[in-house]
Amino acid sequence: MLAFTAGVTLLTVVLFGLLPALRATRVDLASALRAQGRNLTGARGRIGRIPLGKALVIGQVALSTLLLVGAGLLVRSMQRILSADLGLDREHVIIAEVGASKRGYAGARVSALMRDLADRARRVPGVTAASYSLEGVFSGGESSGHVEIAGFVPQADSQRAVKDDEVGPDFFHAIGAHLLRGRDFAARDGGGTVAAINETMAKFYFAGVDPIGRTVTMDSTTYTIAGVVRDVEEADVRAKPVRRLYIPVRQHEHPQSFVMEVRVAGDPPQFVGPIRDALLAADRAIPLDISPLPDLVRESVAQDVLVTQVTTFFGIVALVLAALGLYGVTAYATTQRTSELGLRVALGAEPTNLVAMIVGEALSLTVAGVAIGLPAGLGAARLIRGQIFGVGTVDPPSLAVAVAVLVGVSLVAGYLPARRAARIGPLEALRAE
Repeated sequence: MLAFTAGVTLLTVVLFGLLPALRATRVDLASALRAQGRNLTGARGRIGRIPLGKALVIGQVALSTLLLVGAGLLVRSMQRILSADLGLDREHVIIAEVGASKRGYAGARVSALMRDLADRARRVPGVTAASYSLEGVFSGGESSGHVEIAGFVPQADSQRAVKDDEVGPDFFHAIGAHLLRGRDFAARDGGGTVAAINETMAKFYFAGVDPIGRTVTMDSTTYTIAGVVRDVEEADVRAKPVRRLYIPVRQHEHPQSFVMEVRVAGDPPQFVGPIRDALLAADRAIPLDISPLPDLVRESVAQDVLVTQVTTFFGIVALVLAALGLYGVTAYATTQRTSELGLRVALGAEPTNLVAMIVGEALSLTVAGVAIGLPAGLGAARLIRGQIFGVGTVDPPSLAVAVAVLVGVSLVAGYLPARRAARIGPLEALRAE
């Protein structure tokens, strides 16, 4: 990579240094003597009616616009991802994955361990609720099954498919989910035949009917619906709501691991240590991986974060290059117009008039670049629509910020040489001529 980067850099320097060198060898001697060598560099380099230097700056601004539009969309998307409503209180939940089987826990001992750890977590100061589940929230596991609903005739087998999880008492309170109807699980439900469903499942199977008291059958076991909870996203921020069924942890199961969900009243990272100590007090050697839920959500979108950071970085680099190019072209053009500017001052032009004129010319290059880069950016946004969440490919705030940043940078890049030009006096201009 180092060799490749060095080679490309060297090739770029040679190519962009070779062009002005070749043009310099074609200077007409008589014209050079008459003009005393002024205004020749770049005189023949044009793209249409636009000098080559200015054309390159316009291209830089266009590229910056394209990258800034993309970066703006990705940043806005990331903000939406990190603040998306998951149907739970993710800012106050801690997730602890417990590897029970690695310490030899099985059968009834696992159930006892679940209850013991939940009780120990509830006794930690600042903890408002604690429960457990087999799959967990943003813990990498999800189960699915097929259900039968009395009175519902599926048109395809896929209509019977649901996501399911086995959970402990007070589970919805522990994760901060909102119950729409019915009640949360209680200790008396352990191993029983009650269930809870999410809002999407209720609308799909029980449209227009109160599902409380209805039954659902899965794996030959019939459950009575005791609660309906608002949709909770448990694995993927981008995912659309799916049908979910919650049942009590079954006593006859032998899970290799389970997940503790602990809700706290303050900042989760401050509770990680005390909760870990409380859980390990039951068994110091039990494998335990504990993290605040916001960290798990952020890890689940790590690729999105990386793409956003990389695009933003290159957008800033392109912006800096465009600013340097604009500054260089403006400074060079100002130097070439020393006599003209001095003459304008001699004829009564105010320094502010000169500044406005030069900054206006620099701004015109920016406007031309934006006019090219903006449509290109909108077109390129369609290529990254798979990475965008919660915003459209045409996002007015992102476009406005990109244009405002470019205009602001252009004003600064044009003002610096303009301010120096405003200080040129008539005598200095004559001496330069």
